[in-house]
Amino acid sequence: MQSPLCSVLLCIALSSSVQATALEPGSSSGSSSPRDAAAAGTRPAAVGKLPTAASQAAKTEALEFDFGKAWAGDTVTHTFEVPNPSDRVLGIRSVNTTCGCTTTGTYDRQVQPGQAWKLEAALNTHGRQGKISKAITVTTDDPGRPQIELVLQGEVRPRFELSPAAAGLGALMAGSRVKRTLTITNKQAAPVAFTPGAPDPGGLKTTLREIEKGQRYELDIETVPPLMEIASFPPITLKTDLKEEPTVTIPVYGYVQSRVMLAPKIVMVAMPISRDVRRELRLQLADGTRATVTRVETSNPAIRAIFEPSTAGQPRQQILVTIPKGTQLPADGDTLTVYTDDPEFPSLTCQIRPFNVGRASASRPTVTRPSGEFLQGMHSSRLRTPESRRTIPQGWLRSPHGSPASPTCGRSLWLIGWVILHSQGQLGLA
Repeated sequence: MQSPLCSVLLCIALSSSVQATALEPGSSSGSSSPRDAAAAGTRPAAVGKLPTAASQAAKTEALEFDFGKAWAGDTVTHTFEVPNPSDRVLGIRSVNTTCGCTTTGTYDRQVQPGQAWKLEAALNTHGRQGKISKAITVTTDDPGRPQIELVLQGEVRPRFELSPAAAGLGALMAGSRVKRTLTITNKQAAPVAFTPGAPDPGGLKTTLREIEKGQRYELDIETVPPLMEIASFPPITLKTDLKEEPTVTIPVYGYVQSRVMLAPKIVMVAMPISRDVRRELRLQLADGTRATVTRVETSNPAIRAIFEPSTAGQPRQQILVTIPKGTQLPADGDTLTVYTDDPEFPSLTCQIRPFNVGRASASRPTVTRPSGEFLQGMHSSRLRTPESRRTIPQGWLRSPHGSPASPTCGRSLWLIGWVILHSQGQLGLA
């Protein structure tokens, strides 16, 4: 049971916290911010909506233009009109788009009273698919409505459907033979003719067949050994007789690895190392390749590595790496070298690189935990630990409105915690 003194202190702290929240800068009992609306589960008013006060000069009757449905590759155009019903000249400071697919034409910098300001906008749908919404932000000199948001939205339909959407070849060796077949379907009523585009990339062969006149095609993609080591394949390009979409690009996913390969080639280790770090490396072998690990060396004597004896016909061999707790890694990292009995690949290396975690961002200011004169004398030496004096990023302690809490609110919260813990005897001060 809490003592009467604890109950009194708890009431005082709660009262102070409520007062601090009520006097939070930028908030009042008669208005709410977009952050308040989001916290209450409602959507904040969109920027540029019809103004509620007659003194606001900028208003618009159509912020959004829904173009309905468009084929991919089409360019959608629209002219927005923003009337100026006020008795003063409205100045347009800037017009900004959200991406390079949306462009605007020239526009007047001033809007006379009673006139409408016009802005031509164009949306390039090339490479887009599905629901799309792009915004244009107009900045004015009206303090009541400094920004107006114009939106182009609609649905973009692909002219052609690929099934599957890409050719997945996976991990390949020099002698791998893999074949994938894709179906290309024309979604339009008018027929479209497909022809091969760029020459086949090295190591691949493509074959295009027309299944249904102008409507459906099949494309075979197959490997042609011997394959050279490569990290990724270039896409396949087909030509069409359609002006709106003259080419179709088909992604090809896959890579060719060496006959003998160590994976992974880079191991990232979080610093500081608070417990032993264990990683597994693999010596991977192509079909028909026979190679074994003879020894493993590391540039850091603290790092331990052991390898399992290979068995006949085993396509891979494991190397178990242990980095003990407290090991210091240089900024440029350490290296682990695996030696084999293969004359073409006598040694393979793996980079062990450190990265730091748990540090406050240098771009964000830090503030200390709040304290106050009314708490002096209540802290004993048993409470003054490095943990209680550490710094925290600004904004960690926030008021119910979402803005950083005031010092009074912060002190009250700390006092509440101290009173509750003290009353339960968890601080050992009772």
